[in-house]
Amino acid sequence: MIYMEYWKELQNSIDSLDHQKIHLAQSMIVDCAKRGNTIFTAGNGGSASTAEHASCDIGKGLSIKTERKFPVISLMSNLSLNSAWSNDESYEEALAKILQSLGKKKDLIILISGSGNSRNILNAAKMAKDLEIMIIAMTGFDGGKLAKYADLEIRTQSNDMQIVENMHLAILHSLLKI
Repeated sequence: MIYMEYWKELQNSIDSLDHQKIHLAQSMIVDCAKRGNTIFTAGNGGSASTAEHASCDIGKGLSIKTERKFPVISLMSNLSLNSAWSNDESYEEALAKILQSLGKKKDLIILISGSGNSRNILNAAKMAKDLEIMIIAMTGFDGGKLAKYADLEIRTQSNDMQIVENMHLAILHSLLKI
């Protein structure tokens, strides 16, 4: 049965997680907040909703849990600004342009891309590098081009987008277990 193969591959992805990287990501998020810097998130499709979810969980969940402010912005949240940049420039540049106007040195961005090859995510990564913003990349498959921009890459060992997306959400939830 095909669905049993799915569960087996999901378990293999769980078993192959690099827990050291997850712990490092937690530290990066907490350190960013301690400095008073902003945490950004971004993704496409299912990863866009994961980025939104992460913003909520980090901004509210960690703030309550640690009694510390976690300023967090999902670059996907402002539909008007996203569509204006997409229309006037290009969809591929929209996230980079938003990040350019909001980001500053020592901020942190969590970029979520199953393939690691989404052009708008790659352009946001390039902008983050230009602004000296730290990058946590959450990828799947072979990590794609995004892996080379990351200060920390957390890769899900799977070539199945649904497994990658499920793992990304589970990993983000595990980041809240401080």
